[in-house]
Amino acid sequence: MPSEWPRPTTADPFCGEAVVLWRLRNASGNLRCFAAGWPRGFWLGVECAGGGLVLSETLSTIDAVMARAAEVKAPLLEEGWLEE
Repeated sequence: MPSEWPRPTTADPFCGEAVVLWRLRNASGNLRCFAAGWPRGFWLGVECAGGGLVLSETLSTIDAVMARAAEVKAPLLEEGWLEE
């Protein structure tokens, strides 16, 4: 076994794992936004409580992923969704 966990690289800051960026809920359900590194970019997904994808996008940079995640989240918060 390795003596320490692998460290993120600029190519894959997620080390091959999906990372939850935010979780929101309202009276009708909840949403989870997550990102993962791909060999040629980054994947952003928003999943509903049943596991279905509401959004699935591949973006070229981590900055684009973070900006898009914030862009998706903002109107949901305005509609009354709450952060978990």
